[in-house]
Amino acid sequence: MIFRKNALLFYQSEIFCIVMAILCSTLVPMIVGDMFILYLFPFLVLILVNPQLHNEFVVVNETGISCQKTGKQLWAYEWHSIAELKNSSRFLMPSIEVIAYNKYGESERFALPNQYFQLGRTAREAIKRYYKPTEHPLNQQQQ
Repeated sequence: MIFRKNALLFYQSEIFCIVMAILCSTLVPMIVGDMFILYLFPFLVLILVNPQLHNEFVVVNETGISCQKTGKQLWAYEWHSIAELKNSSRFLMPSIEVIAYNKYGESERFALPNQYFQLGRTAREAIKRYYKPTEHPLNQQQQ
């Protein structure tokens, strides 16, 4: 399954810009007159540019989780190398942080700054379908 890394933030900013564009095109001409285009223009530009600003996609499948930006892979983990998918709240929105095992088979204490994704509907479905917590292969061999 493929979804935007910042899906909730993307949709929130799109809705905000559309509402502001509508308000600027209806209310501002009554107050300012013909200069409403100056107030409307920034929101129209943001509506068009927003997909380019939020162009990181997360791929969740049978093998693991990866993040790509314009065709280039930023990070990837196989399921056996993920220690935990930790619930968090980045940007005050529900999100998941990917915490991996280190080279010694121990769980890292914290996720790296960019290894997260927001928890939208598609992300929840993907996690339910594919994620099954497992132990690192090094820990299984030691027992």
